[in-house]
Amino acid sequence: SPINVHIGDTVQSEKEMVDRQHKLLEEKELELKKKEAALTKKEKAVYESIAVLERKRFEWEQWRHQEETQWHEKLRQKEASTTRTIEERVTKIEKERLRSMEASRSEYEKLEARLRNALVEVEAKERQLKEMEVSHLNERKRRLAELDLREKLLKEEVKHSIEIEKAKANAALEQAVI
Repeated sequence: SPINVHIGDTVQSEKEMVDRQHKLLEEKELELKKKEAALTKKEKAVYESIAVLERKRFEWEQWRHQEETQWHEKLRQKEASTTRTIEERVTKIEKERLRSMEASRSEYEKLEARLRNALVEVEAKERQLKEMEVSHLNERKRRLAELDLREKLLKEEVKHSIEIEKAKANAALEQAVI
């Protein structure tokens, strides 16, 4: 991550700076040793104090560098832990979303199947009703035809009965006239 790269660059440049300071300190100590031989006691004490201070400053720089390195490592670990936690949460949320989506899809498929079955039933009932309607219509036509036929037969029978009765009446009139 950008933070790790920046931290790594900072740690590297600080280490290089500490190494340079260490090298300078060694060079100064060597230079001091050469001058030390030529100095008076008082000057020698001043240079020794300066050397002690330089050593203390160097030790402090090393301590500071070590503390910064530890701080950066703790920061990196904390960042990694936070990243893991976030990834776990995202994974959990994604799994829950997938479960919910699957449940919704399953429910949708069940409803779709029920609707298809209901549609098949409605279509079957509709066909059955049409068949019944056609059957009733045919039965009505048959009955009407039968009634028409009966009416025609009855009319012919009545007409024939009337003709017979007329013939009888005419025959009875003729016999009565004779």
